[in-house]
Amino acid sequence: MGLVILVGFGGGAAVGALVAADRTDRAYLGYVRSASVEGLTVNPSLATVAMDREMRRLPGVHDVHVDWLFAATVSVVGPAPLKNVLSSDDQLQVRGSTDGRYEAVDRPVVTEGRFASGRGEVFVSEDYRAALDQVEHRHLHAGDRIDLAFWWGPIADVGLPLDQVVTPIGVEHVRIAGYGHLADEVLPDELYARRRLIVSQDIAKRYACLGELSPEMTLDEALASVYPDDCSTQYPYYSLDVDPGSTSRVKVHAAFEAAVQKLSPMIPKAVAEEGVGYYYVAQDRSDVDRNVANITRPTVAAFVVFGGVAALAVLTVAALVIARMLRLDLAAQATLRALGATRAQRMQFAAGPIAVATAAGLALAIPVAAAMSTVGPVGAVRSVAVAPHRTLALPAAVVVPSLLGMGVVLVLIVVLLGFAAVRRTVAPEQQPLRRNRVVASLRRTARPSAALGVGAAMGARRSDGSLAVLAGCAVAVAAVVAAVVFGANLTGMIHDPDQYGWPWDVAVITGAGYGDTMPDAVAKTLRHDPAVQDYGIFGFDSSITFEGRSVPTVLALPGAGPAPFPVVAGRLATHPGEVVLGGATARRLHLSIGDDVTVGSPVGDLPTEVVGIVAMPYLGSFLADRTGLGEGAFMPIAFDPEPGSPDQFPGTLTAIRLRPGTDAAKFLARIQPKLQGWDANGAPPTATHAAAVRPPAIINAGTIRVAPLALGGILGVGLAIGMALSIGVSVRDRRRELAIVRALGFRRSDVRATVVWQAMAIVAVGLVVGMPLGVIAGRGAWRVFAHQLGVVPSADVSFVALIAVALGSVVLGLLAAAGPIRTAVRIVPSDVLRDTP
Repeated sequence: MGLVILVGFGGGAAVGALVAADRTDRAYLGYVRSASVEGLTVNPSLATVAMDREMRRLPGVHDVHVDWLFAATVSVVGPAPLKNVLSSDDQLQVRGSTDGRYEAVDRPVVTEGRFASGRGEVFVSEDYRAALDQVEHRHLHAGDRIDLAFWWGPIADVGLPLDQVVTPIGVEHVRIAGYGHLADEVLPDELYARRRLIVSQDIAKRYACLGELSPEMTLDEALASVYPDDCSTQYPYYSLDVDPGSTSRVKVHAAFEAAVQKLSPMIPKAVAEEGVGYYYVAQDRSDVDRNVANITRPTVAAFVVFGGVAALAVLTVAALVIARMLRLDLAAQATLRALGATRAQRMQFAAGPIAVATAAGLALAIPVAAAMSTVGPVGAVRSVAVAPHRTLALPAAVVVPSLLGMGVVLVLIVVLLGFAAVRRTVAPEQQPLRRNRVVASLRRTARPSAALGVGAAMGARRSDGSLAVLAGCAVAVAAVVAAVVFGANLTGMIHDPDQYGWPWDVAVITGAGYGDTMPDAVAKTLRHDPAVQDYGIFGFDSSITFEGRSVPTVLALPGAGPAPFPVVAGRLATHPGEVVLGGATARRLHLSIGDDVTVGSPVGDLPTEVVGIVAMPYLGSFLADRTGLGEGAFMPIAFDPEPGSPDQFPGTLTAIRLRPGTDAAKFLARIQPKLQGWDANGAPPTATHAAAVRPPAIINAGTIRVAPLALGGILGVGLAIGMALSIGVSVRDRRRELAIVRALGFRRSDVRATVVWQAMAIVAVGLVVGMPLGVIAGRGAWRVFAHQLGVVPSADVSFVALIAVALGSVVLGLLAAAGPIRTAVRIVPSDVLRDTP
C-alpha cells in the first residue's frame, strides 16, 4: 500500500505538473484560433475617407474591420466645465465597431452575460468593472443600465478654455450586455489603466465619422470636415488579416508610408503646422504572441522541471523501497531455492506483488493528475483560457508518454532488482563486509553508538542499498538547493526595479504617450525642487524601423543625457547616432554590439551604431506596441527645435529620480496641482506612477515565484519520507544486530543515538555532495531564465538561505528518524535472539 500511495500521488503530481505546463503553453494560441484574433491593428491617426480607402488596399491584407475610439464619459453626463470633463473617468476607452469587428474577429472572452450584439448595449471589460461600480455607486451586473455621454471628438485638443462649459453631443441610456476580456488584454498592464466599454453597432454608427481634406481648407474648415458637430471620433483602429510572416508586415508598413506620401499634400498647411497628420501606430499580434511566449515560457519551464524532479524523486524513493522490500525477502528466497523452486518461480514470488503495486500506483496517478490539471493554465494566459470556469484536462499527448515512461522505468527497476535478489546465493549476514575508512576511524575514536549508526548509513555489505540511499539524499538536497537559489534570485529581481529597467521613483505621462509635454513647464516645477535628484524627458515611437522592421523605441530629449537603464552588455547610448537594444530584439534583428544599422525615424533615415544591450523598461504609447525587458530600443535623437514643426520632439514621459529618503507618493501628491500645466493642451496627465511599473513578464513571474520554494519544500518532505522508509527498513533489517548490542549493555538512549547518527550521516553526505551541485544548477538555471527574460543575468547565492537549507535538512532528518527510533527501542533482545539461528 505504501508503494501504491507513493507512485500514485507522486506520479500523479509529476504528470499533473506536466499537464499544467502543457495547458499554460497552449492556452493563448488556442484562444487566438478560437476567437479569430487578427494579425495587425493600425491606427492611422487621422480619420479620413481617403486613408480609409488606402487601408483597404494594403498588400497582403485579406480582410479589414474597423472600430473607433470615442470621446465619452460615464461620470459626467451633462453640461460641465471642460476641465471637469477632461479629468473625469481617467483613461476610460469607449470603443465601438461599425462593421462587427468584435463579433466577426477579435472576439472577447465573456465572463458574464454576452457581447453587446443588440441595440443600445455596452460590453464592459473586467478591468473596468470595479471602477464602474464605484462611479455608479452600485454593484452592477449584466442587464443593468448606465448613462454614457458622448462629446465632440477633438474637444481636448482644440485649445478651448478649461473653464468653458461644454455640452455632450449625445447621451445614451445603454444596457450592460456582459463582461469579459478583450483580445489585447491577455498581458497585464500597469502603465495605463485598462478601462474599456464596447458599444453596440447602432451607437458606434451614430457617433463615428470620416472626413475629407483639401489643401485650400482653413483650420476651422478642416475641423468641420473631419470632425463635424455630431462626431465623437478620436481615432479609428483598423484590424487587418495579413499574410503570416514578418515580410508581409514590412510590406504593409511600406505601403502605408507610400499612402502617407500621396495623401499628405492634401492636408491643409494650417493643419500640418499643428503637427496633425497620418502616422503608423500599430499593434502587431506577432509582438503580442512573442511577448506572451516569453512570459509564459518561464512558467512552463518551471512546471516541466517540477514534473521532472517529482518523477525523479518518486522513482528514486520507489527504487529504494523496492530494494529494501526485496532484501527482506532474501530468507524466503533461500527457502524456495532449497525446496527446488526455479528461478522464474522465485522471480514471480519476489517481483509479482511489487509489480502489481506499481501498476495500481500508476492507475491511481491518473485521477490525481486530473485533479492537479485544474491548476493550469496559470499566470497571464489564465483569463483568456479558462474564464469563467476551471476544467479538468488529461491530454493524451502528455499523460500517455509520461505514465508510460514512468511505468517502463519502474518495470526495469523491479526486474533488475528482482533478478539481483533471485541470483543472490549468499545470505546477507554471510556476505563479506566492505571496508570503510570513515567507519573504521569512528570505531577507534568515537562512541559505539556513533560507529554503529554511521556504519548503518554507509552500508556494511553490497546488498543493503545504502549507496542508493546516500545518492538519493544527495539528489534531493541538490534539487532543494537549486530551487532555493533560483527562487531567491527570482524574488530579488521582482523586488528590485533597477534589474527590470525601471530606475525612477516618479513617472508622469502626458498625451497618452504621444507627446504634448512642455519641457519649460516641467523645468519650472522640478529644476529647483530640493527633493529632485534628476529627471529626464523621453518620447515613445512604435513606428521607428530598424532595417525596415518596426521596433518600439524610447527616444531621448536632446541634452537629457543617457537613460539609466541596466546594461547587460556594452554601454548606454549617449549621443545621436547610437542605439541600445533589448536582448530579444537584438537576437531577432541579428544585431550585435558594434554593428551599424539604418534606422527609419520621423526625421528620416539615420545611420546608427549599436553600442549596448540593456534591460528595457515597460514603456510605450497608449494602444500601441511597447518596449519591455528584452524588447525594444533606446536612442538619443536630434529633432528640429523650431516651434510648431511637426518633427518637434514628442516628449511624453517625465521620469524623476528623488533624493534618498524622499517619499515618492507624497512628492507626487505635492506636485499634482501643477501637472496639468505640463500638457500643451492643458489636459491632466494620462498616467502618473509613484512606484515602479512592472513589465507583464515580472508580474507573471511574481505569480510563480513561490513555485521554486514550494518545489523545494515538497522535495524536502519527499526526502524525509524516503529517509524514514529507508531507515525504518534498515532498523527492521538490523534487528539482530541491535538485539546483540542491547544484550552487551546498550541502553535505550544508546539505541536511540545509533538511529540518530544513521540519519545525520545520511544528511551529512547529502549536504556535502548535493549542496555544491545544487548551487551550480540553481545559478545556471537562473542565468538561462534571466537571459530569456532580458534582465541583467547576475546570480547571487545567499549563504543565509544555504544555512537554512542545511538546518532544515537536519530537522527533516531528525523527524525522519523519529518513527524508526520508536521501533528500535522496542526491540526485546531475548525475543529476537531466540528466533534467530
